Amino acid sequence: MKISILASALGGVAVALSLSACSGGGAPGDSDVREAMAKQIEAISGKAGVESQKEELSKIKVGKCVSAELGGFKCEFTAGAGTQTGRFKKGDKGWDLVGVGGG
Repeated sequence: MKISILASALGGVAVALSLSACSGGGAPGDSDVREAMAKQIEAISGKAGVESQKEELSKIKVGKCVSAELGGFKCEFTAGAGTQTGRFKKGDKGWDLVGVGGG
């Protein structure tokens, strides 16, 4: 009896954690990183820069993300030429790229 109650409680915790990850409380996903990268490119080279990089941006896939010491998440992602690391922080207007490399 005690084992089934514990199993039910753990199952409930697992469901709650998975739902909280889906509600935006966790690390950025592929589309979040794409949007953050697009914002960064646009800030540097304008909308034309984003248009010229559209195909490469669509290939971005996020790998492992961990909480960053300076806030946000440090994430590995692949983008055409290999794996890179960036620090992403969620703001009022979505995710922002706030550092590259080990940052």
